Amino acid sequence: MRMQEAEEIYRTYSPQLYRYLCSLTHSPADAEDLLSETFLRALTKLPGFRGDSSVRTWLFAIARNVWLEHIRKTRDTLGMEELMEAYVEDCVLEDVSAGILMARVRECLAGMEERTRRIVQMRSEGYSYEEIGAELQITASSARVIEHRARKKLREQLIEEGLINA
Repeated sequence: MRMQEAEEIYRTYSPQLYRYLCSLTHSPADAEDLLSETFLRALTKLPGFRGDSSVRTWLFAIARNVWLEHIRKTRDTLGMEELMEAYVEDCVLEDVSAGILMARVRECLAGMEERTRRIVQMRSEGYSYEEIGAELQITASSARVIEHRARKKLREQLIEEGLINA
């Protein structure tokens, strides 16, 4: 790949990746560092890129892995609980004590159908809609709609119960 193509990829995807990393880290400085690391890794892995996914999906997967490594370095352990909490904070809740609400969110999710729970879990783990669709044998658009409806239902339930503000 020529340097010009690499620069074009950076210009095209760096704003999206930066926003994504900011949403994960809640720190512009950390997001900048992780963005740099993401593109460094992408450049070194570029010769092995087979094109099985889009460049965007590939870069977001690298960014997710860089973030997870960052979390592992800054925390002793990273479990499903932390991933789910980050997902809930980013997608459902704003300015709320996530620790208190996690039990209720788990209860609400338990009441949803298995496929919906699986989609929410996979999104909380950072999978793309395309990856979820392939795993569950549905279209990426279906995965996106199901996840959107689940987030909306969760949010409405939490608002109705007075646990979060509208």
